[in-house]
Amino acid sequence: MCRSGSLPIQKVSCRTHKPTRMKNLYVLFLLLCVTVKSMSQVVIDSKGTKVAVDSSKWIISGNNIFNKNSGNIGIGTSAPATQLHTTGTVRFAGVGTNTVNTKVLTTDNSGNVTTRTFASLLSGSAITSLNGLTGSVQTFATGTSGTDLNISSSGTVHTFNLPFASATNSGKLSSANWTTFNNKISTVNATTAAAVTTELTTATINNTAAYWNANLLQGKAVSATAPENGQTLFWNGSAWAPANTTHTMSSASNTITSTVNGVLATAPAVNSISNTSSTNALSTTVNGIASAPVNIINSNSLTLNSGALTSSVNAVSSATVNVLATAGNGLTASAGNVELGGTLSEPTIINTGSTNTLSLVGLQTGNTSDSLLVLATGGVIKKIASAASFPQLLVDARRTTAYSTGTTYATLVYNTTNINTASAYNTTTGLFTAPATGLYEVILNNTYNWGAVNSQIVNQIVVNNVVDMEKIISSYPTVTNTSSSVSGSTMVSMNAGQVIKILAGGLVGTATPLVGAGQHVMKIIRHQ
Repeated sequence: MCRSGSLPIQKVSCRTHKPTRMKNLYVLFLLLCVTVKSMSQVVIDSKGTKVAVDSSKWIISGNNIFNKNSGNIGIGTSAPATQLHTTGTVRFAGVGTNTVNTKVLTTDNSGNVTTRTFASLLSGSAITSLNGLTGSVQTFATGTSGTDLNISSSGTVHTFNLPFASATNSGKLSSANWTTFNNKISTVNATTAAAVTTELTTATINNTAAYWNANLLQGKAVSATAPENGQTLFWNGSAWAPANTTHTMSSASNTITSTVNGVLATAPAVNSISNTSSTNALSTTVNGIASAPVNIINSNSLTLNSGALTSSVNAVSSATVNVLATAGNGLTASAGNVELGGTLSEPTIINTGSTNTLSLVGLQTGNTSDSLLVLATGGVIKKIASAASFPQLLVDARRTTAYSTGTTYATLVYNTTNINTASAYNTTTGLFTAPATGLYEVILNNTYNWGAVNSQIVNQIVVNNVVDMEKIISSYPTVTNTSSSVSGSTMVSMNAGQVIKILAGGLVGTATPLVGAGQHVMKIIRHQ
C-alpha cells in the first residue's frame, strides 16, 4: 500500500499463487507508487516502508501553497534575476483602492519594480504651482476689478481683471462710453455766413473764407481800404484805417517822450513800483507788471565756536555773539560748555521717585573714620562728623506668596521688604548685592509643614554664586502633618559687589512652605 499526504493508495490484494501473476501485480503496484511519488513527498515501498522524497519545491499548508526554493523563480525565463522574474505581462485582479497611500509602482530599464512618492515623480517634470496656487484642479475667470489689467489668484481660481476705463482706470471702453465717444464732432465745415458755436469740440474753418474778415474791432468800424506794405492799422478818430506811421521814443529821468507821425507826447516812464515778499520769495511790480519772484535769502548758516555764534546770510557773515555768557546755582559756563561745579545761589531741590531715582556711581570705598551723609527733615542732606556705627540692619525681607519645593535647588525669593537700605536686595531675582566691603551676617527662618515621616528640606546660603557657606537641614522622623522652622545664620566676609542668595531644595518626603506673616524671614546685618 502507498500513501501520500493528500492522495491515499488503496491496498492491492492478490488471490492467486501463480508466480507470473504475482509478478505482474507487483510491477503494477510499483508503477502506481511512482505515479503517486511525482504528486507527493511521501512514498511507501513494496515492503511497507515510508520513504521521504523531496522532489517538489512547493508545500501545501492548509489553503496556502508556497515555494521552498531559496533562489529565484522565473516565468518564461530559465535565468531569473530576481525572486520573481517574468518575461510576459502581469495582471493583478481585484486590487483594492484607498485615498491614503502616496506611493506608486515604478520600474527601471530592466523591469525591476520599486515604489516612489507621487510628489517626487512630478518634481521637475510637472507644474505644481500656478501663480502661487497648488490645487490639483484650477480654473480661469474674468472680472473688472482694479485700476489696470491684473490677474487675481485665490483658492483654485485665476481671475483675469480688465477694468472699465475712467479718469483713474486704464482699461476697456464701456458700451455707453463708446457711444458717447463715437457721437463726438470731429470736423465742422462752414460754408454759410451762419455763426458756428462749439462746446468741447474743435471747429475747423477755411482761413481763406470771409469768416476771417472783420468790420469791427472793439465795436469800432474798420476801414474798407486795403492796407499797403509797411502800413499799420491806426485809429484816425473815426475808424481803424491803414496808415504810414513813424514812432520815436526818448527818456530823461523818469519821463518818456514818444513821437508818432510827428505828434509828440510825454509821460512818466514809471508810474508805480512796489515790492512784495512771501516767505523767501520777492516780487517787484513796475507800472502794474509784476516780475517773476526771486529768493530773498539764497544761503543761511549758523556757526557756534566755543560759545560764540556767527550768522551768515547770502555769504555775508554777522559779528559773533556770545550765546552762553554765564551760568549759576552750582553750574559754571566755560567756552560754551555748562559744567557742574560752583556755588549754590538758592535752595535747590532734586525730586526723585521709584522710577526717576538718583544715584552716584564710581564712588571710592570709604572707611570707618569717614563721616556719613544723612537726610534731615525735608530731605536736606547733612553730614555727621562721627564715624559710622555698626552693626547696621540692611535688609529685613519676607516671603508672602506660596512656592514649590523639590529635589532641585532653586533661588528662594523674598518678595517684600520691611527694610532695604539702598535697595541692596532685589525682590525679583532674590539677590543681595554688598554695597561695600565688610563683614555681613545672614539670618534666615523658614517654616514648613511636614506631610510624611522622615521628610526634610535643605536651605543653603550661597555667596557670589560659588561658595556654599552653610547647609541647614530639618527633618522629623516620626511626626507627620506638623510644622517647624528651618533656621540658622552665618557670618560672611564680602567684597563690594558680591552677591548673596538663598537656595531651597534637596526635598525628601513632603515639605509645604508656610508663607503667612513672619513665617519666611531673611535678615542681613553689616557688622563692619
